[in-house]
Amino acid sequence: LGGTAPRGAASLRAMSSGAHSYGNVKKVGVIGGGSAGIQMARSLAAAGIEAKVFDKYEGPGGLWRENYAGYGLQASKQLWEFPDYPNTISPRGTYASGKDVQAYIEGFVNHFGLMKHFIGNTEVSSIAPRADGQRGWTFRTKHTKTGAESTEDFDFCVVATGMYSSENPNMPELKGREAFEGAGGVVTHSSKFFSEEAARGKNVVVVGGAKSAIDCVCVSSEVAKSATMLYRTAHWSVPQNIAGLIPFQYVFASRLGQALVILFKGTLHGVNPFLGGLHKIVGAPMRLVFSLVETLFAFQGKHYGDFRPKHDVVSDAYYGAHILNGDFNKKRKSGQVKTRKGQIASMSAGELTLIDGSTLPCDLLVCATGFGKSYDYMPKETLSKLGVEEDGLYLYRHMLHPKVPDMAFCGSEIATLINNTTHGVQAEWITRALMGQMQLPSTEKMEEEMSAHKAWKRSWMLPSVARAPMVLLHYIHYHQSLLKDMGEKTARLGGLSEYLMPYESSAYNGVVGKASADAAAKAAPTSAAA
Repeated sequence: LGGTAPRGAASLRAMSSGAHSYGNVKKVGVIGGGSAGIQMARSLAAAGIEAKVFDKYEGPGGLWRENYAGYGLQASKQLWEFPDYPNTISPRGTYASGKDVQAYIEGFVNHFGLMKHFIGNTEVSSIAPRADGQRGWTFRTKHTKTGAESTEDFDFCVVATGMYSSENPNMPELKGREAFEGAGGVVTHSSKFFSEEAARGKNVVVVGGAKSAIDCVCVSSEVAKSATMLYRTAHWSVPQNIAGLIPFQYVFASRLGQALVILFKGTLHGVNPFLGGLHKIVGAPMRLVFSLVETLFAFQGKHYGDFRPKHDVVSDAYYGAHILNGDFNKKRKSGQVKTRKGQIASMSAGELTLIDGSTLPCDLLVCATGFGKSYDYMPKETLSKLGVEEDGLYLYRHMLHPKVPDMAFCGSEIATLINNTTHGVQAEWITRALMGQMQLPSTEKMEEEMSAHKAWKRSWMLPSVARAPMVLLHYIHYHQSLLKDMGEKTARLGGLSEYLMPYESSAYNGVVGKASADAAAKAAPTSAAA
């Protein structure tokens, strides 16, 4: 798997057999038209593979098309770009609004001519193994406006539905909700909180403690009678500028910064064994280093009393930490936003009663409580093979399951600090696998890596329904493993910059869209590796 030159399509077909040979793939169905789905279309189209991207929305963009009031990037725009297509809408160093991100996505689609691959207003209601005896899947789709249903066969399926779906909001059970709403109160999920006008003149309570909760309570406070964030667990706020001077990406998006994280928590299986070995020696002392980081973050984020997280900053980053919204601290200090630790015991007209017996005035309750995932469109047999667990779906390279060979996941089972770029690198990796331009390991090797990753994550990451996809502050080394598989240069910056400068999206320019049919034809075949 390491650092080999790209190989031709005939190569993999010769050296691979059975489930992991993709010589049959000429037509791919992609479920989801967000940033992952459209990048999948880019890579497939460049390789000469027919691609159809299905999405329930009229146009591409996914959740960026419509989301809660005040939504936007929580990382500076240069960490959320498409490879080879810089964002010229938002200035460097800014945190682009959701509308600007959507405009940028549309520009990307137009630049690469991807709309011809996009099938909008169309939901994939189910997939099933093809009935004609060929490998692949039959997609059953439904038009979201007319209700018209149709079926279409594909040689391969890519799931690009994203980490979160507005169709599956997590909503808490609320005792007394009927009485609360009967008296004029409103309960909604953050994904449906489209305008601050819904909060005008009201006592607003936002349930949650991460980015969406902070954004919603800040927006509400501009027009509400009162605005309170009710959280069960406090999470660390990573300052946009650490100590007021250093942009956070120079610490957490550089090789040096991520090496410190590895020394503290360990590394991905098979990636940088040297640092992984050092972790076994210095892991415990590194806790002191990060306690100093926490002291600084506590000062900048006003993490005192009940608002002080219980877990270390790295563990919490993989659970609920977020980049600090600067307005939040100002509003807390002025009293415009209040924070309260607690849980709702019951609701009544104009009021919430918490489990400690105290009450909060409330006319509008916004639940920023995350999302669930649904695989309902998949056959039961496929779901059984995938083996989705309580903490998520574990996959080889976060993309393939050895027992479901004609399916890949792009952007839907992965979370990194630069998600959009990760989706592009994954899309290229999948395409090159289909084109036979790299060698995939045996089923046994895939399962070995999946098991190792599962054990490592469960050894230190906090339990959550999304633990399996978490890569976050290990993303440079995750990308390195994919680049090595593809025979691409893994050191993207060079010199001292390689270790001290942030690995931004532009570091991966020149990687995506290279799996062309011509390159496959010219590549020399090689024999299989055991």
